[in-house]
Amino acid sequence: MKPQRLGITFTNNEKDTVLKNILPKLQNFKNCLKSWHHRKLTLIGKNTPDKIKRTQLIQSIENGGIQLTNIDSFLNAVKCSWVKRYLDNTNTSKWKLFYQKILKKYGDSVLFECNISNTILHEIANENIFLSDVLSAWSDVTHNLETQTSSKTILWNNKDITSNNKTFFYKDWFERSIKYVDQLYDYRIKDFYSFDNICYIYGMPSNNFLKYYTLIKCIPIHIKSEINTNNTPCTQTTFVENILGRKNKTNKIFYTLQIQNPTENSKIQNKWQVLFGENELNWKHIFTMPYKATIESTLRNFQYKYIHRIIATNKYLFKCKLSNSNLCDFCSENIETIEHLFWECKHIQPICNQLISFLEQHQLNVKLSFLNVSFGINSLKSIDCNNIVNFMVILMKYFILNMKYKKQVPTFNCFVHSLKLKIQIEKEIALSNDTLHIFEQKWNRIKFS
Repeated sequence: MKPQRLGITFTNNEKDTVLKNILPKLQNFKNCLKSWHHRKLTLIGKNTPDKIKRTQLIQSIENGGIQLTNIDSFLNAVKCSWVKRYLDNTNTSKWKLFYQKILKKYGDSVLFECNISNTILHEIANENIFLSDVLSAWSDVTHNLETQTSSKTILWNNKDITSNNKTFFYKDWFERSIKYVDQLYDYRIKDFYSFDNICYIYGMPSNNFLKYYTLIKCIPIHIKSEINTNNTPCTQTTFVENILGRKNKTNKIFYTLQIQNPTENSKIQNKWQVLFGENELNWKHIFTMPYKATIESTLRNFQYKYIHRIIATNKYLFKCKLSNSNLCDFCSENIETIEHLFWECKHIQPICNQLISFLEQHQLNVKLSFLNVSFGINSLKSIDCNNIVNFMVILMKYFILNMKYKKQVPTFNCFVHSLKLKIQIEKEIALSNDTLHIFEQKWNRIKFS
C-alpha cells in the first residue's frame, strides 16, 4: 500500500507521484473550467440557451457587451503578469534563477520580445511545463500587437525566420548586441552587408561565414521588401518596455488586449437600422444610455435585453408553441411584436401621450417617437434632463412588460405609482453608496402632486 500524508501519495517512482498527485488536480481544474464555459447565464434568460453570443457579452459596455469575464483570457492575463515580475531587474528573488537557467539558451529576457515558435515551446515544456505555459499565454496575448515586419524584426527565436523548421539563436552574435534585422542591413546600397563588413563592424570571427549566409537566406521576402519603409508601428519590444514601466497592475492591460472590438454591426444592430431607415443610429449612445439613466440593475438588464430584441413577445412565444395566440395581450387585434407592444398598441399610445404632458409640466419638452422610446434621447441641454427622460422611457417599457405578464391593461396612473417606487429605490441605493447629492441634483425638478 502506498503511503499518504496530508493527501499526498508517495511512491518510489517519480512518474507515479505526478500521476497520483498532480494530474488528477489538473483534470479537476479543467473540468471546472469546462463547466464554467457552459454555465447558463440567468441575466439573459433562465434555463435557456444563450440568446446573445458570449463574444458579444465579453465586450465593453460601449461596444454592446456587459463586460462578462472571459475565463481563458483572464487566466492568460494572470500568467502574463508573471512575466513582468520576471523581467523586473529590481526583483532579485532567488526563484528567478531556476527560469534563467532554462531561458539562457534562448537569450533569456529577449525571448519575450520574439515571435516564438511552437518548437521552442515544446522544448521548454520538456524542462518546465509552467514556463512553457506562461510563454504560450504571452505569445497568445501579444500576437495581436501591430508588430513591425521589417527593420525592427528580431532575428532570434523568430518563427518566421527558420531553417529546416528550426529558428535561429547565435549566442555569440547576441552577446555582440546583434538583435534586429536592420543591424545586418546596409541602407546605402539597399541590401544586406557583405560578410567582410559584418566582421569589421561587429568583430565577427571569419569562420562564421556559413552561419551568416544561412541566416540571411532564411529571412523572408516580405521582410526584405519592407525593410526600407519608414513606418514605425508599436513593436513588441516597445510593448515590453511600456509594461515594465508601469507601476500599477498590468492584468487589465493583458486582458483587454485579448478582447477584440467588433469590426462590423451585429445582425440585431442591422435589424434596428433597417427598421428606423435613414436615421443613423448612434450605437455608443444606445449601449451606454441605460448605465447613465439609472443605477438600478433591473432596469439596466431589461434595456439590454430590449436592445438585443430578446423580449418574449407573443409572436415569438407562439412560434415556439409556448402561447396559444400571437396576438397582443392588450388589444387582441394585432400581432404582438416589440414595435406593437411598446409603441403601436392603442392602449400604449395614450400612456406615451400622457408621459409627454407629464414631462412638459416639468419643463422637459420632448416629442416621443418609437426611436427615442426605444433608445432614449441626448438632445436636451442638460445631461440630468436627458437622464430623467431616458429613465422614464426605460421604466415605461418595463412597466408595460410587467402588465403584460399580469394580463392587465396598463394605465398612466399605475405607471406614475411605479415611477415613484423606482425613484425611491434609486434614492435608497444613492444613500447606501453615499451619492445622495447626485440623486438630488438629478431629480430635484420632478415633483409629484
